[in-house]
Amino acid sequence: MSLTEDDIAGLFAEIQKAMPDAFSCYSEFKTGCAVMMGDGGTHRRTNIENTSFGAAICAECSAISGTLMRGLHGLSAVCVINPPTPRDHKVHWATALQPQKPSS
Repeated sequence: MSLTEDDIAGLFAEIQKAMPDAFSCYSEFKTGCAVMMGDGGTHRRTNIENTSFGAAICAECSAISGTLMRGLHGLSAVCVINPPTPRDHKVHWATALQPQKPSS
């Protein structure tokens, strides 16, 4: 699936709605994430910080986990605004959820 400009604008709009709800009292980085499912539906979430850095939940994990908890599958896009640190391991985590093509 390739994203249209309208898809991207819609994801950014969803993130803008989510960012004020971020629980970021330690870093003050209000990070938002929107995910798009294969059917075009979008879901948004924010980061949730904790005094223990390792217990914090980034917006990407929050959004992807939220869709999985609803029983939704078929993630087609992940969009994040204002990530304060590199998220390479989160991108790998999201990529691992993609359906695997059968080997021939």
